[in-house]
Formats: sequence, structure tokens, C-alpha cells
Amino acid sequence: MRQRKKLILALVALATLVASVLMLFGVLGPLAHTQPFSSVTASDYSVPTGYDPWGTAFDGNGNVWVAIPNCDPTPMCSGVYPGALAVFNPSSRSWTHTYNLPSGYGQPLFVAFDHQGRVWFPMPMSNSIGMFNPANGSFQQWGVPTINAGPWDVAVDGNGNIWFTEHYVNKIGMFNPNSQQFIEVPTPASNSNPYGITVDRSNNIWFTENTDTVALIGEYTAQGQLKEYKIRNSSTTGLTPHLITIDPNGNIWWSEGWVSMIGELRVSAAQPGTNNGVTEYAYPHLCGNCGSHTSGISADSTGNIWFDDSLQSAFGSFPDSGNGSFSMYNTPTSNSHPHDGMHVDGQNNVWFDEEFANKLALVTGGSAPAPTPSPSPSSSPSPSPSSSPSPSPSPVPGGTIAQDTFQRANQQYWGTASDGLTWAGDANASKAFTITNQAGTISGSGLLNGVLGPQVTDSEVLVSGSISSFNNANFGAVLHWGDTNDWYKTYIDGANFVMQKKVNGSVSGLTHHAFTATAGTSYTIRFRIVGNTLYSKVWPTNGTEPTNWMLTATDTSLTSGYCGVRAQIQNGIVVRYTAFQAVSLNAGSPTPTPTPSPSPSASPSPSPSPSASPSPSPSPTPSPSPTPSPSPTPPGTGTTIAQDTFQRANQQYWGTASDGLTWAGDANTVGNFSIVNNTGNITGNGNNYSAVLGPLVADSQVQASGSISNFTYNNFGVVLRWTDNNNWYKAYIDGANLVVQKKVNGSVTTLLTTAFVAKAGTSYTLSFQAVGNTLTASVWATGGTQPANPMITVTDSTFLSGYCGVRALGQSGTTVTFTAFQATQLP
Repeated sequence: MRQRKKLILALVALATLVASVLMLFGVLGPLAHTQPFSSVTASDYSVPTGYDPWGTAFDGNGNVWVAIPNCDPTPMCSGVYPGALAVFNPSSRSWTHTYNLPSGYGQPLFVAFDHQGRVWFPMPMSNSIGMFNPANGSFQQWGVPTINAGPWDVAVDGNGNIWFTEHYVNKIGMFNPNSQQFIEVPTPASNSNPYGITVDRSNNIWFTENTDTVALIGEYTAQGQLKEYKIRNSSTTGLTPHLITIDPNGNIWWSEGWVSMIGELRVSAAQPGTNNGVTEYAYPHLCGNCGSHTSGISADSTGNIWFDDSLQSAFGSFPDSGNGSFSMYNTPTSNSHPHDGMHVDGQNNVWFDEEFANKLALVTGGSAPAPTPSPSPSSSPSPSPSSSPSPSPSPVPGGTIAQDTFQRANQQYWGTASDGLTWAGDANASKAFTITNQAGTISGSGLLNGVLGPQVTDSEVLVSGSISSFNNANFGAVLHWGDTNDWYKTYIDGANFVMQKKVNGSVSGLTHHAFTATAGTSYTIRFRIVGNTLYSKVWPTNGTEPTNWMLTATDTSLTSGYCGVRAQIQNGIVVRYTAFQAVSLNAGSPTPTPTPSPSPSASPSPSPSPSASPSPSPSPTPSPSPTPSPSPTPPGTGTTIAQDTFQRANQQYWGTASDGLTWAGDANTVGNFSIVNNTGNITGNGNNYSAVLGPLVADSQVQASGSISNFTYNNFGVVLRWTDNNNWYKAYIDGANLVVQKKVNGSVTTLLTTAFVAKAGTSYTLSFQAVGNTLTASVWATGGTQPANPMITVTDSTFLSGYCGVRALGQSGTTVTFTAFQATQLP
């Protein structure tokens, strides 16, 4: 540890100088101000044995495992006994187990779990990979083929292979536990010193190349191709990318060592050999006379990237949308040196090691707060929230049509449900289905369905279950199921809550929302269809059901079908369903129809995960009341309060609109606004700009048409109930999504997102409406047909009134062009 401290003291001056230069010249990322969450609580717990805690990971029960090497590699350490693995129980806030490594083992640095619940850890001092099996208490180790390789960080892919960085020989390695064979992949640079490593949902391996003269992000694809991405085109002095993580949108983030920054690669814009899609973000210092060293980094499910700074003894967060402020905090113990062991658990608690204090730190309350929803008036019966472990929906017209508690003897297939009906689909035809220990289990490999009860139109299914691993796997519920090629499905995949449809064998995503789920934990899903509107929500089975729907979509493809479950699994993964209930929402009981016979697809295609296109921060979503989405009020209904056709002479600023009113906000004070060729233009320079027109109003609608020259890190849209640049509702498109956000006192929260692919240079019309607490939004190609139903419906009660207008984010060289604007006061 003393060696490490000497090294740090030697580098503090360099770090401070580099940070000053970067701030002076404004390298890429803006220096954001501090804006902490008001509810963050940080505490820490002394490790039960040894010293210098390092890596962390979570087991299937949510326990935190900590690697304790008993030394501080600088870069190597010797003369110490093998380290230990310690287990912390978050519920009891206590250490429950300590496992000392056997004689002959090195010191563990990082930890990761495989699909069987075994713990893997690299040991650079003994040049080996270790494994501990908690089921039988046994240790094993395997030497890395290249001598003095320095195996460092570790990750497990979807096939159960163990990946690690070889820090001292400029390689990454893979170990196959089944064949017990190693594969090593060298980097082109002979001094890359790979450090952090992670795996995305497509089984691509991402890692950092840690030397500042190299400073690259590496990707080793599932097809075996090595790609590298530059972080900067300018000086990389002090830039030593350390740990790496993936946000819920599939974008890559990393810590940057000595330059007081974190970095992001938007995968949709990435191009090997360039820094396309890369943005760096500089964070503020809490300690005026300290150096800076950023190392640990992790993403939560509500739209925040968390990181720590060892020299400042600080940690912080930043919105994964790239828009917003840093929130910075001191560690619970001063001078504690938080380092590489930062991870966010399934409940969005943040954990990190305090290496020099010999403690494990816990941060709670740091996820972006969800707005308080106000339910919209409902014209149809709504289910009451249920917080009991077994789903129990409120009475609805038509009543229960199928139910299974799975309380029967172990058997092959699911057989006859507890209500006397017979399971169909694959449930009584595929040997993947069994009743085991009072649960309906699905094991094996593939896409598998179980359906129960009669065919029905308006309906709801409520199901509880868990999965042993989310690696390339998911489970959920189906409605309007006709056969394996025709259904609506809602499911969780560990990172997202997804709604899909499959029509004539073609899968389409309807909508999705970030939702972090933990393998081995039971979740309950409620999925409903009324008319053409689909609703869904999910929550931990032993928790409280959300008041509002988390997903809402409209679709007319499938008008009726069966209720059931559907899972996508790989070999070794098991899904366990413990409760199932299907309800008809029709006024009368459904007409019984024959139970469908199994109709397996000849070659089922895996259910895809949601698009990895960048989207704004996926904060917890207040959702609409469970009724069909309202039709938007057509333009012209109510009273027009502001309008602009932009048909006037070229000029600086937007000036006076065609209706005689004067534009406000930034439109007549910021030089980026102009009238050019009968359009309202906004030229970008990396900032957000607002323009508002007309009087203060409550219930209102704004409709605007416009285009953007480039969607890379850019967006444009409309605002309602705007007060100033820090308080508004906004609906916008970013090339991949239609998004509704709010900004309250400078803090941005994404309310709901739905996929919408837009092209640069093409004009789109956005319609955004606020009636009471209900916000609705739609977008379509200008000149096309407006959607019959809103594409997004969400409730929020933060703002009751404000101004109508437009808002855009544009990077340098980007131009947003508006051709029409109309604001309407609604009756």
C-alpha cells in the first residue's frame, strides 16, 4: 500500500496540470456544475479480514462479494499471503462469509459470477485465473499461457466463457471452463496495457487500453473481429482509460484516469479507427488541493452513470443522456481512496470499495426520482395494485378464464393446471417443461410457449416467475397468442422491460423501458390489452405493484388469441413460474374454444433485445392510467393562441411571428436563431436552445414541423408549460426515438420513450398535448398521416401551466429548421 501511495503522490502534480490544461482549452466535454440528489445516503462497512478491498460483484441472491487481495498492486506486490473473498448481506447489513484463498494462490483483484453461480477471479501475482464454487466450497486455478501476463479485470459472456485483460502483455484472454482451454487475443499496440473489460448483450467484448499514449477502447466481436476506437484526435496526455461499463441503451462508458473525466461511445455512431460517437465529460472537483484519478464506473437503470475518484475520495453521477449536471459527493470516510470496485445492484444501490480505509461503501437514494403520477380519469374498470407475492387482480368484467398455482407433484410437462384446464403450446409437448418443486419450470434451449384457457379479445395476464441467468435469455407473458409466429409479448431481459409483437413470423419491438432485474429473483408481470391498446408493468414479486403502467403501445395486428407465457433460454438456464392468471376484460364471458394444439416454428428466431440506438436517460417512468389512449385534440379545436409560418425576410433572430406576437426564450437574444429562406433556423454549437410564443396557458397543444441536418448527439422538438430553460415538458425526436421529458429546477427526467426512426434532412411534424396531468405526443413525416392514437401517453403533475414553444439540441455544424408552428389553448 505504501508503494501505491508514493506513486500517487508522484502523479498528483501531473494530474493537476493535465486537468488545468484540459479545462483551459475545453477538451470535448463541458465542465458541468455540481447538482447532487437531495436523498443520497452513503454508509460504509469495514471488511472482516485483510486489507485493500478491490473488486465487487453480486450473486443471484443480491449479496455483495468483495475481492480482498491484502496488497495494493504497484504494479505488483509480493511477500503477502493469499487474499480472500468476503460476502456482505445488504438486508442484514453484515458480513456473512469469508473465504480465504488456499496456499499457492495469488491475490484476487476482481470478481465475476458465471451462470452456475461460481465465482471467478484473476490473480496477477500468480499469473492465473481462480474459481470458487460456493455450492461445495472448492477452489480451482488455471495458469495463463503467457508468462507474467498480469490477468486483471474479468467478465463472463453469454456462453459461460471467462474473459479477462492481460495487463502486462497487451492482450485479452478467454478461458472456456468446459474445455479448460485458453484463447489469447493481442492488441496491435505493444504498450496498450488492457485494464477494464465487459460484455454486451450481443456477446461482444469491450475493454480499455490503459496507456495514455494509446488510449483506445477495444471491441472483440462475437464473430472474432478486433476493433479499436479512438477517444481523442488531440493530446491524450494523462488519459488512461480504466474501468468500462454499458448503459441500458447499449452505449459504452469508461473512466479516464488522470484527466478528471468519464467518456462515452455511442455505439450507433461508432466507426473503428476514429473517435466518431465519443464524448468526454469533465466533472468538478470537491477538493481544491487534491489531484484527481477516476477509476470505478457503473450504470444504473434510471439513467445515471456512477463513478469514483480515488484522490479526491469522492464519487458522483452523470445522466447517461449526456445532458445535465454532475452530482458529486464525498465518500463516507475521508481519504478512503475509492477505486476499482464500483457496481450498481438491481435495486439501483451503488457499491464501491474504499481501498485505503479497508471498507465497502453503500450509496442509496441516488437514482433519479420519479415524478408523482396523478391518475387520469378512467372510463373502464382498472385493476387495483397488488403487493402480495401471489398475483391477485381486482375483479374485472368477464372474470378469470385460466389460473395455475403449479401446486402439484413433480412431473414431465405442465399437464393440467390447478383450475382443471390443460396447458397447450409447447407446455405439454416439449420436454423442456416440467413441474418441479411446486413451480412450472422451463429448461433447455430455444423459444418456448405455454398457453392456457380459451381464446379471448380484451384480456389481461398476471404471472410471477424468475430466471437463473439473464445471459441471452428472457421470460415474460403473451396475449393474443395464435401460434408461435403470431403473438404480443412483454418480457424482462435483465436490463430492459420490453413489449413486442410477432406477426406471420416477423418480430417487431413496440416499446421498451430500462428495468434492471436480478437472476434468481421473482418478478410479477401484468400485461393487458383493451381494444388496440397494450399496457404492461413489472415489479419484484414481494414488492409493491406500480400504480401506473410502465409500457403503453397501440397496435391493430392481432385482435384476439390465447393468454400464456413465453421464454427464451440457453442451455443451463432455468425459468420458474410460480403463479399464472388470465382474465377476460369483455363484458360477457368468453365463448369457450378448443385449446390450441402445439404448433412449433420450423426455425424460431430469437426475440431481439431492444435497439441499441442511443436514447435519453431511462428514468423510472410514470405511466398512463390503464385505459385506451385518448385521441389527440386536432389542431384548430380550442383557440389558437400563437402561430408562425416563418414567411418573412432573412434576419438575425426570429423577431415577430406571422401572427404579430414576438418570440421569446432564446429566439430574440441568442445569435444562433435566424430567419433564412422563409424558415426559422437554429444553428448548433453544442447547447440546448428554447423559443416560446404566446401567452401563459394551462391545457394546451403545440404542433410544429421541422427538420435537422444531423441526428448525431442532436435532437429537436416542442415544449409545453415552459417557464424558463430549467423548467418545462418536452417532446422530441433524436433519430431513433420519440421521447417525452421534463426538466425541473435544472434536473432532467425522461418520462417515456418509444422507438421512432427519423432521417436527417427530412421534415417531421410533432404534436404535443397537455390536458390536466396527462401528456400525449405523436410524430409523423410532414405531409403524411397523423397517427390515430398518441404514440406516447404519460401522466405527470409537476407543471400546471406555462408557455408553448420549440427546443433543440445541436452540435457545432448542425442546423435545425422549423417551417410551421401553432399553439392552441384547449377547452
